[in-house]
Amino acid sequence: MDRLIGVFLVALSAACFGTNAIFASICYDAGANPVTFLFIRFLIASPIMFLIMIARGFTIPRGKLLVSLTLIGGIGLAGTTLCFYTAIRLAPVNLVIVIAYMYPTIVTLL
Repeated sequence: MDRLIGVFLVALSAACFGTNAIFASICYDAGANPVTFLFIRFLIASPIMFLIMIARGFTIPRGKLLVSLTLIGGIGLAGTTLCFYTAIRLAPVNLVIVIAYMYPTIVTLL
């Protein structure tokens, strides 16, 4: 049963991630910009993830681990996501998605 739940959650995650560019385009048409869209995304996700951590009994990171995770999230994830959202605003969505998904393959082959 756990395996079935895991497969379902992976499929749900992939579907949500796949619709990310569509929601970004809709928000841009409504007047949002990449920074606003990214801020709202993290504003919604952060409390949800925090509650999940508490519900599952995870301890809140402290010290060096907290600093490391903040840097990874703040610079790494937010930076790459901001670049992705900016690209969606400046180029056709289908082109951006193809390049974004082909990038790991291109890097591996080069």
